[in-house]
Amino acid sequence: MKYLLPFLILTIAFFPGCLKENNGSPALKKPKAIFCKCQNDTYDKFTKRVEKSYKDSKLSEEKVFYRGKLSDSIIYLYNDYDLLSKEEHYHINIYNDQKLSSYVEIKSIYDDDLKLIKKVHKNYKIDDEGNFKFDKESEESYFYENGLLVKSCGSCACDEFEYNNKGEVIKRTVFSLKGYLFDTYYYEYRQGHKTKEIKEGPDGNIRYVKDYIYDPFWHLIKVKEDDNIIEENKYFFNKLVEKKTYYFGIDPGYYPCQGNYVATYEY
Repeated sequence: MKYLLPFLILTIAFFPGCLKENNGSPALKKPKAIFCKCQNDTYDKFTKRVEKSYKDSKLSEEKVFYRGKLSDSIIYLYNDYDLLSKEEHYHINIYNDQKLSSYVEIKSIYDDDLKLIKKVHKNYKIDDEGNFKFDKESEESYFYENGLLVKSCGSCACDEFEYNNKGEVIKRTVFSLKGYLFDTYYYEYRQGHKTKEIKEGPDGNIRYVKDYIYDPFWHLIKVKEDDNIIEENKYFFNKLVEKKTYYFGIDPGYYPCQGNYVATYEY
């Protein structure tokens, strides 16, 4: 589901695809840092760095730096079953003496079968004196059939999922909370790896076709959207070390770098 926490708009929206990790590739093995910049920026006008800490093989903290200044800190907490139980998101205003400006708490709730059934988001604003003031609350709910996630709903939309006999998602339908259809996505796989994604609009017209291209070791090396390459990845000793993303949308000026980024991964 595509939900963006309000306080992260400042720090993440600058690089919408750059810092996004591709969990579908087996080669992303707990990087300790990700550094992102414009592909053609020799002066590092826009830079983003995410530093990651791990404890007992689980992600415990992320620190986000924008142009060298700490802008976000995210702490991950786990329950006795090693499942993520809470996230604590702190946003720092880099333009106001590095003061905390907002805080979001996300609690994960599980059923007796240890399946995630709800996420509760609580948003707080922080004044210049450091006082927390409750702002708003939202929820995400998850529903299962035969052990598989079949529906998830947030504050704006719901997703419904259909599977093949291997338990792979082959169709995802996105609609409003009132039931209005937004988009439908279709997926194809080969040996457990996604090879194609087709996005269909509510009018039935195809919005795009994405092809996922792998090397012989099933490392994702390219993503094509229609006739354009929108992502290229490089690997070294079975680890992702560089990702380039390219933007061919209708408004490249909306994003810094015209939407063309390069990310390097440190281990």
